[in-house]
Amino acid sequence: MNEVRDGNRYATLFVGSLNPANGDMRYVNAGHNPPLLVPFDGGPVIRLEPTGPMVGLLPGATFCEGHATMNPGDVLIIFTDGVVEAENIRGKELGEAPLIEVVRENPGNSADELFEKLMVRTLEHMDGGGFKDDVTLVVIRRLETPTT
Repeated sequence: MNEVRDGNRYATLFVGSLNPANGDMRYVNAGHNPPLLVPFDGGPVIRLEPTGPMVGLLPGATFCEGHATMNPGDVLIIFTDGVVEAENIRGKELGEAPLIEVVRENPGNSADELFEKLMVRTLEHMDGGGFKDDVTLVVIRRLETPTT
């Protein structure tokens, strides 16, 4: 493997693990946009802030483990900056608020349905414009834990 020394190669990363039995989520956020955990009960949105720097930015960097709880019905939105920085024709960025609004306005929707509505809201905001950056969007809804 060749070693890169120019200092211009790095990546953001978010990786998480969810225990479906109790909703315990453990994650590492390496400089990525903070994913948004939108509680089903209408409580405050939790931003899963970085737990370390971007991967490849600082030699020998360490990363901490973050913790959160996803209750049944809660939604996690993971996205790249290309989504929230999508601009309309006046140069106004979409931001995070419309993402949260879509989830709050559609409490019974599946993750797939929310994904579609989030993309529609983003494209409507852009009003025919194109994305200026990479676009990745992941939507996860925790389902009720089945009883056995």
